[in-house]
Amino acid sequence: MEIIVNMRKLILGIFTLASAQAVANQCDEPAKWAMATYAQVAYSDNPQQRHRTLTLWRKPNNVAHQYPQLEITQAWQSVRPDTVKPIRYFDAHERAIEYQPGELIHGKRDTNWSEHNQLISDTLLRSMRLTHQDGIGCDKVEHYVLNHRDGSIKVAWLAQKKLVKTMVIENNTRREEFTLQHIHHNKAAISAFFEHRDKYKSTDYADIGDDHTDPFLTNMVHQGFIEAGASGFYQANGEPLPTVHAH
Repeated sequence: MEIIVNMRKLILGIFTLASAQAVANQCDEPAKWAMATYAQVAYSDNPQQRHRTLTLWRKPNNVAHQYPQLEITQAWQSVRPDTVKPIRYFDAHERAIEYQPGELIHGKRDTNWSEHNQLISDTLLRSMRLTHQDGIGCDKVEHYVLNHRDGSIKVAWLAQKKLVKTMVIENNTRREEFTLQHIHHNKAAISAFFEHRDKYKSTDYADIGDDHTDPFLTNMVHQGFIEAGASGFYQANGEPLPTVHAH
């Protein structure tokens, strides 16, 4: 009888492992190719709310955060392990500013690919506490929380698709919410998005100061859009574009 029970446990274990692997394989392509649109709302001590749309586009070794209201797209390429190449696209002008792979920005080298690729880094996710799970298959959702001295982070994580479903970041003076509104995995549409921006006229960041005859570059520098900031992106008022500092 004991042998039969052990055999049943073994068979059940094999079946469970095989089922999990089948789900992982089924969700693998959607995890690599995705277009996900988020509603981004920020609250601060100022009673006004700021509403913005953020669209995450990704394909193997390429990811972009598109800000339609600002007509700016922040992109990164994974050129080799732990080496990221940032690019900023000015969509209204069809121009691009490129950094060299691994270039130091504010004394730091950008290596946090997972944060760009999924809005939250693997390191942060591993440090959070899993509270509960729901959904099945590719739509499985894991709920995480991290409480710290200055606030908290709460994440509903589409584990198989490697996408944030909702994220709330709070501290003493600010609250920021991301809510997934729409998602698709159409490879042709995603490829077309990146191919269109690859055709923009591009300038290397190191060469910007050498060209005083380009009205676009001069205007962007004066408005504060071109600065070597941590994210490489600044608003017209000189403040960094919002990013999830989830390292």
